[in-house]
Amino acid sequence: MAIEQSEPLQRILRGLTAGTDPGRLLHQALSAAVQAARGNLGLLLGLVDGVGTPLASTGTVPPLLTEVADAAIASGRLARRSSRDGRRTAVAECLRVGNRIVGALAVAGSPSTLDPGCSRRPRRSSGRERGSAR
Repeated sequence: MAIEQSEPLQRILRGLTAGTDPGRLLHQALSAAVQAARGNLGLLLGLVDGVGTPLASTGTVPPLLTEVADAAIASGRLARRSSRDGRRTAVAECLRVGNRIVGALAVAGSPSTLDPGCSRRPRRSSGRERGSAR
C-alpha cells in the first residue's frame, strides 16, 4: 500500500528531473494529495508578495477551500472548516520553506471520508430505549 501511495510522488520527482512544466507538476502534486486524502477538491495557494494566489486547483474552488487555506497560512497550523450544511469539510496545511510560510495546500470532501475522526460524534440518547413500552 505504501508503494501505491508513493507512486504519484515518484512520478512528480521524475518530472522535476526531466524539466517538466512546473505548473503541470504542481497540478499533479495537488491531484495526488487530493487522492491520498480521499477528497474531491483541492487548492494549492502560494504567497506572492504576501497575498494568497491560486497556483493549482482540481476544479472550481468553493469559498470554503480558500477560507481554510487562508486560515492555515494565517495561523501557521493545520486548519479545518465545514460547510454550513455539514455536507463538505475542508482541511489545509501551510507550506514552508525553512521557517517561512510560502503557501497552503487545501483539500475538501465528504466529512465521512476526508476527516473520518471528526465526523464520528456520539449519538445523543432520546431518553427512551428502543423497543421499550410506554
